[in-house]
Parts: sequence; structure tokens; C-alpha cells
Amino acid sequence: MWKQLGRLLSIRFAAIGLTFLQTLVMTRLIGRETFGSLSFALSVSALAVLVLSIGLDQLMMRDVARSGLEGFARSGRWLALRRLIGRWQVPLVLGLAVGFGALFLGSGLGGGYGLALAGVALALPLVLGRKYVESVALGAKLVGRSILGSQIAYPVLMILGTLAIWGLGVVDLRNVMLVYGLAIGSSLLVSILLIWPVLQRLARQTPRDGSSEGEIPGAAELLRSGWHFSLISLGFVLGQHMDVLLTGVFAGPDQVALVRVASRVAEMAGLVRAIVILQYKPQLAEAFGRGDLERVRKITRLMVAIFVVTGLPITLGLWIWPREAMSVFGAAFAEGAWAMRIYVLGVLFVLLAGPCNSVLSMIGEERWAARAVWMALAVNLGLDLLLIPAYGALGCAIANACSMLVIAGVSVAVAWRKHRVNTTITCWLNGGSR
Repeated sequence: MWKQLGRLLSIRFAAIGLTFLQTLVMTRLIGRETFGSLSFALSVSALAVLVLSIGLDQLMMRDVARSGLEGFARSGRWLALRRLIGRWQVPLVLGLAVGFGALFLGSGLGGGYGLALAGVALALPLVLGRKYVESVALGAKLVGRSILGSQIAYPVLMILGTLAIWGLGVVDLRNVMLVYGLAIGSSLLVSILLIWPVLQRLARQTPRDGSSEGEIPGAAELLRSGWHFSLISLGFVLGQHMDVLLTGVFAGPDQVALVRVASRVAEMAGLVRAIVILQYKPQLAEAFGRGDLERVRKITRLMVAIFVVTGLPITLGLWIWPREAMSVFGAAFAEGAWAMRIYVLGVLFVLLAGPCNSVLSMIGEERWAARAVWMALAVNLGLDLLLIPAYGALGCAIANACSMLVIAGVSVAVAWRKHRVNTTITCWLNGGSR
């Protein structure tokens, strides 16, 4: 287990480094305003993909993890998912991508962001396809491979593409969006190739005659389950991107770039957290599926320990040297030092609360997990509207930190009240069950 986790941590460190390098290269070579326009469009894309996925990719990941690849391939749920995705989701996404892409290009809708929004709209089917491929890899417990496409190949391609257009002297938003489209398409291809044997096994084990084992759920049932997963993810992602979107509306691309960089630097404090959650979410679902709540507590304690040991030193370093960290991206970004500090404080709240919301979503409490996320989102939205016009990036950071405190508090309370699972750092004082 530790050997596998070590490999995953190595991949995660590489991914964080590449993301950092991508941001550094782009902010310095394409300029703060162009980077701000791209960031705004990518935030819109992230939200659109989550809405259009309807959480079906997360549902697929959980079912593969619970039943195994062969069991899932023969199940009625896989048959129902194939029908729902193929007959409804794929045509819908393709139609919306082409329609909105043409609309943004031809009508001037979106103002200064129109070209960037057109580019991300046309790339939506590729991004969604990559999400499904990575969900199969994650459910099959190939966690390292599940992130290589989106978190390794994509930033590498964005860096190389940006260097290419800079070297050719053709740096403008149109060419930046062309680089983005090529990077998305190529990273999807990488994701497929990395788990090609798994996809072949899934295809071979799927009955050719349309038969299945077990009950075949209706589309409404799948959509309800998937929607709860989507609400959880959408709340998290909207919380991450809402700052960028509202800053773009109220303050413009320059402040968007500042917010993006400040939040990206702060994320370094939780750089291990994401990979640990990817590693252990399937195990939490598997343990709860067997009714082994003590195993759930044991996994949770391990996750909390890794969060704190890896995150606390980085948190302290960023808090002590904020201007130095922000200035790496250029002298103009140093003014975001205090905003970055507040973002770091929000990350610290989450680290100390442990994997509270992820635990809820994997032990049958996805409704409560979604409620916690959306409560936090409401707080974030209200404070954003109040603080961004007056304080810009600093207001965004304060709103974000407050929302992190809400989601941590609600999720911790529900996990304890309903299942007696203590997800916080204090679980090491009492074994996680008292």
C-alpha cells in the first residue's frame, strides 16, 4: 500500500509542479490580461462539464469500485448507463458545444471573453470524454493512470504550445485557444492509451446481446443518483471558480489573473490531499459496502494524518513568505500576497477537518455531502457579492475561507452524528469513533 501511495505522491508532486510551471510560463509569456481571459473561460468550462456530466462519471467510478470491472460489465447498471449516455448525453453535449461555439464566435456574445468562451465550448465533448475515461481508471483502482492525462500530459502540452507561439511571435488569444484545444484533445488520447487494456476488458466482458445480470435501473434513478454526485462536485468546483467568474464580471481580467494565481499558490498547501482522496475514495466505498465501519474509520485516520503532516509545513511557509511566493509570477502579482494568505487559511481549515465531505459521499450520505457543499457555496456567493466590488482579490479570498469553514463544520458534524466517524485531526486522540 505504501509503495503504491509513494508512486501516487510522486505523480501528484509532478502534477503540481507542472501546473505551477504552466501558470508561471503563461503569466509571463502571454500577459496578465490574456491569462485572465483564459482563466475566466476555463472556469466557465469547468462548471459546464460538471453540469453536463450529471455526475454519471462519478456514479460509474463508484459502481466499478464496488463490483469490480467484470461484475460491473455484466451488470444492469452498466447497460442502463450505456443507454443513457449514448442516446441522450452524447448528442446533447455535441449539440450544445457546436451551438454555443458558433454563437460566441458569430454574435459577439461574451464581450472581451467571447473568443475564449467559444474555444472552451467547442472543446467540451473532449473534456467530458476524458472525465469518463479517468473515472473508469479510478474505479479500477488505477489512480496514478487516472490523472496522467489531465494533470501531466495537459499542462506539458500547454507549456510547449505556449512556448511555441511565443517563439513564433504570434502570441494572441486566438492562438492561445488553439493551443488549448490541441492540448485537451491530445490529453484525452493519452488517457485512453494509458488504460487501453482496461477498456478492452470492459468491452470483452460486456454481453454482446444486450443481456445483463441483476436489476436494470431506470434512467430517472440513475439521474437522481448522479445528480447528487454532480451537486457535490459542482458545489466544490463552483466554489473554486465562482471567485474567478465574479471577479471577471466586477473587476476585469487583471484582477481575475491575480485571483487565479493567489488561489493556485495556496493550493500548494493541500497538494497531497487530492491524490490521497483519489487513492482512498474507492476503498472507503468498498469498506462501507461490506458494512465494515471500523475499516472506514481506520482509512479516515490515515488520510487525516497524511493531510496534516504534508500540508502544515507548506501552510506555514506560504504564510511567512507570501510576497516572495507571489512574485515568482512577476512583480505585478506581489500585491496579491494578503489574498494568498487568506486562501491558505481556508486550505488549513480543510486539512484539519480531514476528508469529511469525501467520507460522506462514499458512505451513502451523498445528499448531506451535497447540502454541506451548497451551504458553503451560498456563504461564498453572498460574501463575494459583498466584498469583491470593494476589495477585489482580497474579498474573494475572505469569502472562500469562510465557505471552507462552513463545509468543514457541516460535514464533520454529519459524519459524527450519523455514523460516529470522526474525520478531524482529533480522531487520533480517540481512535476515530468517540
